[in-house]
Amino acid sequence: MNRWGRVVVAVALAMPLMSTSTVAADGEPAPGFGVDGVVIDHLSAAPPAIVEAIDVINDAEGNVLVGGQVLMNPTTSAFVARYLPNGTRDPSFGQNGMVFLGPDSDQIVPLSALAPLATGSVLVTGFGQANRVLTHAGSVTSLASSNSSHLVVLPDGRVLAAGTHVDRGETSMFTVIDPTGGFIGSAGRVTDLVDAQGLSLTGAWLAPSGLVIVSGRSVQQPICVLFAFDAAINVERSFGADGEVTFPQGDAQSCEAAQFPDGNIVMRNSASSSATLVDASGAPIGNSPIPIPNQPFFGQPIIVTDGSGRLLVGAADGHGVRAYFSEGAVDMTFGSSGLASFPDGLLRGIRVLDTGNIALWGRAPGFQNVPLVLKVLSSPWGTAPQPPAAQASKFVPLPPKRILDTREGLGAPLGPLAPGGQVDLQVTGVGGLPANAVSAIVMNVTATDAAQAGFVTAFPSGTRRPTVSNLNLETTGQTNANLVTVKVGANGKVGLFSSGGTHLVADVAGYYTPATTASDGRLQTAAPERILDTRLGLGAPKAKLAAGGQIDLQITGAGPIPAAGVSAVVLNVTADQATANGYVTVWPAGLDRPVVSNLNLITNETRPNLVIVPVGAGGKVSLFSQSGADLVADVAGWFTDSTAADDSVGLFVPITPTRMLDTRLFPAPVVAPGPPGPVFPPPPSVPPPTAPGSTVTRQIGSSGVVPPRASIAVAANITVTQSSGSGFITAWPSNTSRPFVSNLNSTRFGQTIPNAAIVSLGSDQLSLFTQSGAHLIVDINGWYTNH
Repeated sequence: MNRWGRVVVAVALAMPLMSTSTVAADGEPAPGFGVDGVVIDHLSAAPPAIVEAIDVINDAEGNVLVGGQVLMNPTTSAFVARYLPNGTRDPSFGQNGMVFLGPDSDQIVPLSALAPLATGSVLVTGFGQANRVLTHAGSVTSLASSNSSHLVVLPDGRVLAAGTHVDRGETSMFTVIDPTGGFIGSAGRVTDLVDAQGLSLTGAWLAPSGLVIVSGRSVQQPICVLFAFDAAINVERSFGADGEVTFPQGDAQSCEAAQFPDGNIVMRNSASSSATLVDASGAPIGNSPIPIPNQPFFGQPIIVTDGSGRLLVGAADGHGVRAYFSEGAVDMTFGSSGLASFPDGLLRGIRVLDTGNIALWGRAPGFQNVPLVLKVLSSPWGTAPQPPAAQASKFVPLPPKRILDTREGLGAPLGPLAPGGQVDLQVTGVGGLPANAVSAIVMNVTATDAAQAGFVTAFPSGTRRPTVSNLNLETTGQTNANLVTVKVGANGKVGLFSSGGTHLVADVAGYYTPATTASDGRLQTAAPERILDTRLGLGAPKAKLAAGGQIDLQITGAGPIPAAGVSAVVLNVTADQATANGYVTVWPAGLDRPVVSNLNLITNETRPNLVIVPVGAGGKVSLFSQSGADLVADVAGWFTDSTAADDSVGLFVPITPTRMLDTRLFPAPVVAPGPPGPVFPPPPSVPPPTAPGSTVTRQIGSSGVVPPRASIAVAANITVTQSSGSGFITAWPSNTSRPFVSNLNSTRFGQTIPNAAIVSLGSDQLSLFTQSGAHLIVDINGWYTNH
């Protein structure tokens, strides 16, 4: 980790970016929030009362939610309060910005954690009592108990609840909660655990690798413990020794842990003045511990890292927070000489918000009528959890060329993949790609002669296969194709896994090479627009293309595309009502038609596929159809050429494919049909996301997968499954009007079909509309920079 890897320990309150043009220096009070960044609130509780904040989160609208408890002799009541970006309570939430959760027969006392649900509601959990779901308006639904102290929101919207049964000999318990707040499976219980007996949990978070890391304290021996779950919430046995890392820490009291953006994990016993580092796999780093002062006596573990890699640590007297670099030196640029003060009370917690601002919370001194104290600090260092630092890349388009065909023994042994088989395809040094400096490859992958129903997954070779898919095969003998953008493994290869067994074909369309700035190869986006439709005579004569026919489509100057400065175009090409089985090929105009395919057609069906193709002679691309079909093309973006200005906007950051949405996890209605954008709260009788005419909105940026406000677009794979019938799906940036284009088409009841998409984001969100009704799945493969 470099000098800018910093460590910060403190008690903080998560807070959104202030709605003001004034930006305070790093670690100074956030302008616009409360008075000098501070809110002091008695919550209108009748004195004498002590207000204790336990957890703080921010929501998609930039509000801050505080969960805690009010102690009023002889009763204790849990509460959730919502504060607007200016620090005042939101009057539209509950009663005057507050919801009390007791005292009653199933009160949450003590409340332990809050988590945002994909529905826009908030999950509230506590020890031994019912979970609650609070809608955007503050109405309350009680659920079964998960006895949780920590909630981890997974990329696909599920929540892992981690807790400890104190009355059962400190037995750890883990449950999986769906995006509406209900348990998944058999009460959501996770049974594949490491040593869960005698372990009191102290932390849980989503790691940059996609694993969930859990920290704990042994009650049977003086050790601190880390272990990890994979995306399926099975113990990741490759982490540490058989899934567990132990730290002999003497008199282990709190066993505080946090993870840096580069994946390294710091573990500290609160009674100690030093900490130990392990890497993302759980292996020890170095021999010398990091010097870190003791934390305050009060509060939960208060050691967190921010997006730059600093460690934030609460000052020993509870009246401030210090920022440390990873090697233990104080960052003197933070606050005042390295200390951000918390003079109005005693620190009890800290969180780095999605905006990067740092929220501190605690309580005022005293024992009667003690108010809550919140303070928000400005920080430019990004969100927590922050995706790992990644090398941006520019795109180099190539004329299509075949690099894999298991029917001919090209790129892999002759013969189909067996069920569960995998090809590690060499991509560097072949098909026009250089032997090195390749961060990701774009290729059209076709599965043909499928042995049975199944799926194909592309991923970086030499890494853990992610729980995503790129291709779906529904029947024996089926042929299906999809464009794949995939990060290249350190060995210069990509892995292609087949669950059901099939022949595989891959045609390269280009690659990404590392660059910090570039003139050429930067993605440019605009509202999606149709530039070809032979059914209407748009871009070509109004007539179905005959078998063996060709169209030379004008790209430059068409729709949103400029007349010059374009090296390649991103098109969603759809073939409609094919007269026979066949294929479509797209290539640069003026060149010989290559022996590749982009689309595979089935008689009378509608098939789309994303195409990235260099622009050829006259600013055109050519489209050939083996069988007759109407052709439609929608512009999704284009790439600059060497005449463009040198810039960093539009470079690509590849990531390990990550599932961000799966509406099959939503057993209850979540989104109403109608205008794009999130609906808060859902009306009581809206259709589920499978209903015709539904719109689903999903947070993509500020997610721990894509950084906040960092991306103009994402490279995604969108899958429709369990379709209600014939219809189309459109993806577009949230908070904008839905364009008159489509990304994929279902043609029959119950169909499963994928298509790649490059889609702009609106307010870090992506919206999807389903015409006929279907479940929707979104996997993210990378993102394009906006600065």
